[in-house]
Amino acid sequence: MKLSKSINMKEILAHSLYILMQEKSFDKITIKQIAEKAGVIRGTFYNHFYDKYEAHEYLTYLILFEKNVNISSIRENNSIFILNIFSNIEENKDFFRKSFKIDGQNNFENVLNKMFISIIEELIETQNLDITKLEIDKDYFVNSLANSIVFQIKFWNDHQFKYSSEEMKDMFYKYHTNSTLDILKSLWKVSFKKTRHFFCLCTILQNFVKIGLKEESYGKIYFYIKKEDLLAKKFDNVWLIMQCY
Repeated sequence: MKLSKSINMKEILAHSLYILMQEKSFDKITIKQIAEKAGVIRGTFYNHFYDKYEAHEYLTYLILFEKNVNISSIRENNSIFILNIFSNIEENKDFFRKSFKIDGQNNFENVLNKMFISIIEELIETQNLDITKLEIDKDYFVNSLANSIVFQIKFWNDHQFKYSSEEMKDMFYKYHTNSTLDILKSLWKVSFKKTRHFFCLCTILQNFVKIGLKEESYGKIYFYIKKEDLLAKKFDNVWLIMQCY
């Protein structure tokens, strides 16, 4: 973590906490130790933070958004903004490993979630984004997006940061620029293409089908079966594809 050029006492205290977290777990750190590391008395700490959890939250904010100077630039450079977040995490892996071990009412996931909700709400307000055009509730949108970002950070941490920040950024955009249904459809098509030479078309039912639908649906049902199962007259593993029109 690098200190800003216009450093202030709040940042000095946060940086002292950062150094201490390189030496020990967060739960072993006291306010007295943070103050001593910064070269000040305990009272100075309380002039800036309520407790060490608030100092940790401020430190997290500095680490995550250190390179993202102005939130108003996110709209034009959102790819760089997301990459910078993952890059900042990548550069401070040990801090995040230890932070995710903080539980209780100051659970680190909750801290991150609250932080990203605030950032997203600020983005919507400063950029005058009209969420109503999406025809979904604003709170639902904000919380869902924040939860998704936090999930990806925790996933990365849980998997020992085996992906690069660039790979995490790419995964973020692949997921958020495609609907979940589109992703599933794409995966199904790939899966079917890989296995279709093992299957053959058994039969087709035509005209209309009615399987729990409110109205009769006209179309076809295609039955696929493995070639060896068809030869053995085993019909307990058949694929059905319904085409309605």
